Amino acid sequence: MRPAIQRRSAAALSAAIALALTAIPAAAHDFGRNSDLYAGFVEGGGVVLSDIALLLAMAAAGCLASIWDREGMPKIWLALAAGILAGFVIPLALFTLPALASLGATILLGLLAAAAPPLPLSAARAILFIAGLALTVGTLGGHEAGSVPIGAYIGIFFTLNAGVAVAAALVTLARRHFNERVTLIAARALSSWLVAIAVMLLALEQFRF
Repeated sequence: MRPAIQRRSAAALSAAIALALTAIPAAAHDFGRNSDLYAGFVEGGGVVLSDIALLLAMAAAGCLASIWDREGMPKIWLALAAGILAGFVIPLALFTLPALASLGATILLGLLAAAAPPLPLSAARAILFIAGLALTVGTLGGHEAGSVPIGAYIGIFFTLNAGVAVAAALVTLARRHFNERVTLIAARALSSWLVAIAVMLLALEQFRF
């Protein structure tokens, strides 16, 4: 019985990794030239939500924010937003493998979240600024600054911020309403799993090039 369960688990894991790899872009994301603001907004948000590497990075950033401080997100959100905006104005055309930035950010942020070091506010803000920059590279890598429709920029900015905020809010709410010690252990364990997934995807990603 146990070997059969192990075979099914291995098959399920292989299928999940294969599915995840299909959701990781092999090159820069493709943006249309739609001049409609709403259509561009939806396209920008859709690019973020359809990329598993970006989803992992947003989850890791949110976990880190609320593990560092139960109410940490409001204290460091402006740094995240500033990092995202900074990514909009720097030349990203040379970053032709954006998934590497997202997965690398997931690993670093997840390791910090799992370790839960007592960071000063300035360090936490600096880390979230870099996280925002990495998220933008993961979204817009391969594109010149200003080459994407304005609506897409707005959609990207909103969705990246919202993704991190939602992940942070889930950890914060769990810490408020459940045993805080157990919740922190669970959140740190989840961060470790995010790192493990990102490492596997990063390793498998190398075989595509």
